[in-house]
Amino acid sequence: MKRFIKRSIAHCCLILTASFVIFFIVTYLQNGDKKKGAIYIWGDSIIHHAIDPSLLSSLTNKQVLTASHNGAGIYDLIAVSKYIPDSSVFFIGWSEFMLVKNPEVEYNRTVFSLSALWKTKYNFPSISLKNLFFDNLKQNKIFSTHTTALPFADTIVCTQTMDSFSEMFLDTSFINIKNQMLVCEFKKMADRDIQVIFLKFPITAELDELIKNSNCWNLITEFEKNVTETKNISLIDFREFCYHKNIFYDFNHLNSLGRNLISKKIYKEMF
Repeated sequence: MKRFIKRSIAHCCLILTASFVIFFIVTYLQNGDKKKGAIYIWGDSIIHHAIDPSLLSSLTNKQVLTASHNGAGIYDLIAVSKYIPDSSVFFIGWSEFMLVKNPEVEYNRTVFSLSALWKTKYNFPSISLKNLFFDNLKQNKIFSTHTTALPFADTIVCTQTMDSFSEMFLDTSFINIKNQMLVCEFKKMADRDIQVIFLKFPITAELDELIKNSNCWNLITEFEKNVTETKNISLIDFREFCYHKNIFYDFNHLNSLGRNLISKKIYKEMF
């Protein structure tokens, strides 16, 4: 009986190990084809709707691959960074929302990564390990060559109130930890000679003013300073367009007109 139990446990362990090996092989086959010379993009919903990969690709004559998602956060960046080839150009959409947002409500399911899972759970103990684990046990391609544009309208769509933004920027509890984690990851990218370009996209003037007057502003500017002082990292600031009301879909997302404008501005700035 004891021998049977031992054999059953051994078989279960073997099956589990084989399943994980197959999972990692399939993940690598789907996403491990690192295209050198391509332009890589990552960020949350702001960059997802603000850059037209097809337009940027036609302007630069380079393949443009994006891993941006609505609500993308710290786990997703750590996981994606492993798939960025050495010596690549990597555009990261910078938004203050990413720093202040609770990691529990971030996307957290780009691709399975043990290091990303460990670092996220270690720094944010309240986050569900079960959700982090099982949400990433799906075979999805990390990168895409297309994103969706938000429609142009005569007036800004009110998808979120200014009061809700004010409430969001009252909480400073996540900023310092995310600051340390992100700067650490950027230094690792610098060691791989990855050229990281932070893109600071326009938000409406009202929202920009709200953030500058919030409890978080000093910590946010400190993060920007830490990042831009890191080797191989630069910042392109498009906040000069905050007063161009016709380029916004809502308070913090660009519409199709703004998307076209910014995609062309990135090309002029970088190439």
